[in-house]
Amino acid sequence: MSIKFAEKDYEIKKCFAALKELYPDLKENGFVERIKNQFLEGYKLAYLEKDDQIVTVAGFRLLDTQHWGKILYLDDLVTLSAYRWQGYGGKMLKWLEKEARHDGCQELHLSSSFHRHQAHAVYLKYGYRLISHYFAKKLD
Repeated sequence: MSIKFAEKDYEIKKCFAALKELYPDLKENGFVERIKNQFLEGYKLAYLEKDDQIVTVAGFRLLDTQHWGKILYLDDLVTLSAYRWQGYGGKMLKWLEKEARHDGCQELHLSSSFHRHQAHAVYLKYGYRLISHYFAKKLD
């Protein structure tokens, strides 16, 4: 069991199934190209693989903010439903914290939808705190 960066097209494509569970409207057509465009903006995609099956995926970027300084912002974190509650998400969170420290970050941040109560329990278990409300406005 290891955590690796998805960099090659076939690695990125293997992450689709997990991200589709997080984002049900996600389309496979154009998925690899969209991720590669995000790479140009500093996005990184990591995955945890067990027995040649990707079970957990994390997408993140490093940001330098006015308020918090340098942070690792976790855009996406998902474990395939068949593998949840087996410690894979926690393993990825610990790995992300190590990456953040290695890159000189003072904090790790994420946002999570209101309805993801089980995910919130995991974040709280790993020492995350609820610090704000996150607002968005759809533009026509």
